[in-house]
Amino acid sequence: MQTLLVELLAGYLETPSTEIQVNTPLSEYGLDSVYALTVCADVEERLGLVLDPAIMWDYPTVDALSHAIVKIANSSAAPADGQSTQPQHPRNPRSLPTQDLLGEAVLPADITPTPDALPAASAPYRTALVTGATGFAGAFILRELLDRSTAQVFVLVRAQDADDAVRRVRENLTKYGLWRDDDHRRLVGVAGDLGLPDLGLSQTVYRELADQVEVIIHNGATVNFVLPYARLKSVNVLGTQEILRLACRGRIKPVHHVSSLGVIPERPGVQYFAEAELTDPADVLGGYRQTKWVSDRLVTLAGSRGLPVCIYRPGSITGAQATGVSPMDFVNALITGCTQLRSALEFDVDVLAVPVDFCGAAIVHIALSGTRHGSVFHLPGSRPLPWNELIGMVRDCGYPMRSAPYQQWHDELAAASGHALVPYLTLFDQDAPGAEIGVAGNEPHIATANIDAALMGSGIECRPVNREMVSSCLDYLVRLGHLTPPLTEPAALVRPRG
Repeated sequence: MQTLLVELLAGYLETPSTEIQVNTPLSEYGLDSVYALTVCADVEERLGLVLDPAIMWDYPTVDALSHAIVKIANSSAAPADGQSTQPQHPRNPRSLPTQDLLGEAVLPADITPTPDALPAASAPYRTALVTGATGFAGAFILRELLDRSTAQVFVLVRAQDADDAVRRVRENLTKYGLWRDDDHRRLVGVAGDLGLPDLGLSQTVYRELADQVEVIIHNGATVNFVLPYARLKSVNVLGTQEILRLACRGRIKPVHHVSSLGVIPERPGVQYFAEAELTDPADVLGGYRQTKWVSDRLVTLAGSRGLPVCIYRPGSITGAQATGVSPMDFVNALITGCTQLRSALEFDVDVLAVPVDFCGAAIVHIALSGTRHGSVFHLPGSRPLPWNELIGMVRDCGYPMRSAPYQQWHDELAAASGHALVPYLTLFDQDAPGAEIGVAGNEPHIATANIDAALMGSGIECRPVNREMVSSCLDYLVRLGHLTPPLTEPAALVRPRG
């Protein structure tokens, strides 16, 4: 079993199998949540087992995981160890009931600016702390911060030491074509962990950050639609608490928190959402979305206690409008899976697609201004993009797909194997997709007055997602090997005269 797991991990991580140690935490190899689930799905397919997706987190090394899988194979039963004892939402097994979620959104009493804390520094800032810099959006946020300021940037990363933290950030920026040769002069690695008390830092390092950092951009989170709330809480909720606590110590530090438009409820009909604080989590379903709702609410509560905060709620962060650089996230996995099946589900939902480079530029521009504290900013993209229109653009790029009613498409999905949606199968119920994906007939109207005012005159523009942009993103996924080349010639792109 260990040999099989090492083989799979080596393939996904593009690392020689001899370099994978069976007792080293998988997170130290940079194994993100999507690849972890894909490895889990491959084990299921090869061995004919049914595994709980959380097993990769319950048993975080090759040695522990292999023993757990052998035990499951011998008993022919799913593991009971580590299962959440929290009650589930009656309509979504990955969610908490509304009342329980409200109980989670309570800010500890000690998260308030201390009497001896120095006042917040004024812009331009000399130092900044960024979380989530080894992720997709985090790479673009960090790039913008380096380009738009002269600040020394502390990067909090799960790593062996400070040098390893910078190395991981460099590799991530290089992957997306964002690294510059002299970036290392401005970066300070901080080997820590959002999921641990005091961010997993020594008292000395913690105190240095509390005293030296002048502004925080908190983007770090575990983005995973499959895992339940309890599995995501430590990083997404408790990690946000730790960042807020740090911001209140030493010197008061403005916190710019990257939330999500996933915090708005999913229900049929027209809904209007202001750029305002969250109060009601009803119909916010799915573990990831619920952790983002709670963390969003915690930041608001910290603001009411005197901490300068801004909250940013982007929609589905998609490929860069300038280069087409894209993540292999759920939306792209869904598109890729449909191209592999040559069948696209009919689904009456809008995709709130926001290009990652626009998102990074907008957040950093506002954060560096040192103003607008206490504001919420929605970043839904230039317009709601109907799912069926998006699929039409993919077809025009040379990927023929028929449209199928959901239940027919679900049957085709369940019968197929080896496609990009294998890690996400639990999100597709027999009768309808899970609420994490969307609810048919939901028509959210997202207010953007705050973001529009903040970006006025900045030159930062969110271009509409069109066929050309979609083609650029698909070409990038092809170059990475995630997507096969088009089967037909792309439809001619008609450009306006002038």
